[in-house]
Amino acid sequence: MIQRQDYILKISDTLALLETSFRNRIILNLYDSNIFSEDFFEGFLNIVYDLELKNINNKKRNAVSVDLIDEKKRIAFQITSTNTKQKIQETIDSFIKYKLNLEFDSLKILLLKPKKSKYSEFINGSHIKFNNSNIVDFKDLITEIKQFDSTKLQKICNYLSSEVKYYNELNSLNSQTDSKALQNYRSLIKRKALLDSFYLEGSMVDFEKALIEINQAFSTGLIKQGIEVKPIHLFVEKRVKDELENIQYKFMQLHRLYKMYVKTGEIDPDNNMFFPKNEKETISLFDNFRSDIIKDFNKIIIDFNLNEIKI
Repeated sequence: MIQRQDYILKISDTLALLETSFRNRIILNLYDSNIFSEDFFEGFLNIVYDLELKNINNKKRNAVSVDLIDEKKRIAFQITSTNTKQKIQETIDSFIKYKLNLEFDSLKILLLKPKKSKYSEFINGSHIKFNNSNIVDFKDLITEIKQFDSTKLQKICNYLSSEVKYYNELNSLNSQTDSKALQNYRSLIKRKALLDSFYLEGSMVDFEKALIEINQAFSTGLIKQGIEVKPIHLFVEKRVKDELENIQYKFMQLHRLYKMYVKTGEIDPDNNMFFPKNEKETISLFDNFRSDIIKDFNKIIIDFNLNEIKI
């Protein structure tokens, strides 16, 4: 029983990591931007559902409607990060248009992000039976996997270990205390690119790099291509987890703000130039944003007897 629970925990943690970081393309051992997710899920779904899925994109790039097919069991999957009803309806329409409903009895949509709580009825006439149960996300996968016996769970763990970079390092982070993780985050946040006033920012590129690395660490635990800190979803204390998620959201907003100024031309990262329309107001905006984030982080680490980050 203990071993089975351990398998489930490892699988759940790994899928949670994948869900938050799939777009980064740095977790998997596969780097082809067009087919890496399909290749990974070809093997994974074959184990989970006892199928013989093949990646049709390996033979035909940008295959219509579907990515994975099992011709014997007549089932097809599309893998997508778009969870809108419009996208799903377009897939159904294309599936019918190219008469794939004559080749396959079932169409499944695997979402790389959480699905909507409910989708209104899909238009498919009498050509294909399709409803909300045909849409699967990571939460659905975990729910199903929890019902498996130890042998099958071990097989899934072995597959994840071979296909997901840093799998072993990630699962060892369950033993890292919240205090130790916060200490690591403190070191990551306490850097010149984030502490200096935006007026004194020496490198716009380093400023954005710091934001990207911090958000990546919060989501995946990855720091400079290696697992060094447990991601937010592995924190034990719910209060700390919630507060860190709020801080991550603010870091993401700060990054969006930076990119907005790059888009308007007020920030030129390539030449490390700053041309604000209102210099005083813009500097104050960035500095107040940064200061607010660090104050929120200090409130957390004080409770763990860690020194505050001085602004």
